[in-house]
Amino acid sequence: MDGFALFQARRFDEAASLCAQVLRSHPKQADALHLQGLIYQGLGRLPEALDQIDLALSIDANFSMHSSRGLVLQALGRHADAADSYRTALAGQPQAALLHCNLGASLASLRRWDEALASYRQAFLLNASSAVALNGIGYCLQMLGDLVGAEGQLRQALVVDSAYGLAMANLGNVLWARGDLDAALETYRKAIEVEPQNPQAWENLGEALLQQSCMSEARECFDQANRCEPSIERRIRRDLMLPFVYESREQMLQCRAAFEAHIDAMLREDPPSREVIPSAALYCSSIFKLAFQGMDDLPLMRKLASLYRHICPELAHRSAHLEQPAGRGGKVRLGFFSTKTHDHSVSRCYGELLACLAGDERFEVVLLSTNDPAAGAGPNPYASFGGRFVLVGSTYRAARADIEAQALDILVYQDIGMEELSYFLSFARLAHFQCVMGGHPVTTGQSTLDYFISSVQCEVEDAQSHYSETLVRLVGLPVVYTHPLVPTTLKDRSALGFPETGALYVCPMMLQKIHPDFDAAVSRILELDPDGHVVFFEHAHARWQDRLQARFEHSIPSNLRSRVLFLPWLHNYADFIAVNALADVVLDTFHFGIGSTAIATFAVDTPIVTWPTPYLRGRAGFAFCHLLGVPECVVARPEDYAARAVSLAHDPLLRQQVRATIKANKPRFFGNLEPIQHVAAFFHHLAHRVGKTVVSA
Repeated sequence: MDGFALFQARRFDEAASLCAQVLRSHPKQADALHLQGLIYQGLGRLPEALDQIDLALSIDANFSMHSSRGLVLQALGRHADAADSYRTALAGQPQAALLHCNLGASLASLRRWDEALASYRQAFLLNASSAVALNGIGYCLQMLGDLVGAEGQLRQALVVDSAYGLAMANLGNVLWARGDLDAALETYRKAIEVEPQNPQAWENLGEALLQQSCMSEARECFDQANRCEPSIERRIRRDLMLPFVYESREQMLQCRAAFEAHIDAMLREDPPSREVIPSAALYCSSIFKLAFQGMDDLPLMRKLASLYRHICPELAHRSAHLEQPAGRGGKVRLGFFSTKTHDHSVSRCYGELLACLAGDERFEVVLLSTNDPAAGAGPNPYASFGGRFVLVGSTYRAARADIEAQALDILVYQDIGMEELSYFLSFARLAHFQCVMGGHPVTTGQSTLDYFISSVQCEVEDAQSHYSETLVRLVGLPVVYTHPLVPTTLKDRSALGFPETGALYVCPMMLQKIHPDFDAAVSRILELDPDGHVVFFEHAHARWQDRLQARFEHSIPSNLRSRVLFLPWLHNYADFIAVNALADVVLDTFHFGIGSTAIATFAVDTPIVTWPTPYLRGRAGFAFCHLLGVPECVVARPEDYAARAVSLAHDPLLRQQVRATIKANKPRFFGNLEPIQHVAAFFHHLAHRVGKTVVSA
């Protein structure tokens, strides 16, 4: 048996021995070097694999070597380089369907969906029985929003290969996205049946169960995935998971304690022996969920940052341009990073702010993102942005390099803690000064972030103790909200599924914001208003309402629960505005409260009731009410929350007064550009500290 046959049989030791024998007598034998690279790849020694294949290519290049190089680069996460290698291989083997599939996979990893789709379709034209091509087509269609087309292609892939686990997993994702959770779970379980030793199949089912807050079942799946193929990534996913909806305050505290204990345990261990690459698989998605517990997250965020530095030294990166003195003269290079550049709460907060800053002659404003704002399905929040947009790579290394290339003076993250890329990038020093805004209103625990940009109205006196960053309390809110278009005719109660009579206390928030402490306020409202209804909205793709209703069975008396309503989630923004218009009062949740939802609420002059908690994430409602001049909407104690809500719903004079004040003062909330000057002044101050001379305002 020759060396390549031994390699294909995964008899790596024998293949390596044969290679070594050849290379001792012929050290520049290209095929032997190529094979040695493939063996290193099979053993997971990817940098060495790339070195050997590159050496083989330098001696006697062939298209097969370029294909192998692409596979190694792909495994290293260097998808753009992998795509180049595949294209070179295809120049000599244009009829190789598998090469087109590999190219499609690299392009998909770069989120270049249209190009990836074209590659997979070319593979299908060359081999109509390729389940890999059909799966790739289906996956790309899903990412492009064509769920019906995606489902058809994935089902066809399974006709070709009924045991194709990846196609089953992708089909499950499509079914989940279409709202058919039962079918999705069945598909994930079927994938495990056909590939019981596939860790990804177990992870897919675990993620689906975790999304339902089925903690014990999800943990079993993640544990099984880790047994199939142990890794630090799977350990993090298994040990640092948190539910979206808690059964009780006691369960929440138990989960938090276990979360911290697992971090402590991993910090005591030696770091992994292999290279750990920052990726979605390595990211702890519970960073986002911690914020909804309503506690001081700084100690945990610092521990988590220490853990990541412990297991992934690459995160401690410093850009070379920072070693050079800042160039004097010219504009300040001010970069803003977010992956949330489509129609999202983050972009609704900051889109207009960036547009205004881009008009300031002192700054060269650069918007950096993995997503082109103009390519989104909904409204473009950056339509009026006149600065420069840079599309960065979707992987950590690619994005970091693309940001470094801008040689920024100041880098501002609009949100950290909602996804992996901004979190991992924030470990690096990529600009002279680095700031974070409140798109996700929690400290990062990072020593590399210098400032957290907030507002005087949003912070308590001792708020600095909540932040690892230096807290900047600007005058005014560092956001600019645009008044939405309110339809001339809005749907009525019947059309939206509301009861015909009784006050409506509407809570138009995602259900992870319904803290166990909030249950008492809901119960008390229903006690004080025997005809009133408290309205929540179901999650579009998960059954969080089932978990919440199960909790209410213990926290809200049975005679009141029939007036707690769960209506379908609204995807149409006009309907969302109509809901806010029909509400007698909008309930601002605690301990993580209202954000951009207030745009629809105040657009129709509806009052809110809010109790400001000590942390930024629970104080936006208070800041909004201060801005609008409606202190009547604010209570000092949670015990007063329900009574104030009922008063706003039933006291005609109070209600009329509050609505009139909101209407009169809306220009302070919508289109108010006054805070821009304070934001700009802060960045200008940082520019002087860099040592950069800029033009006057």
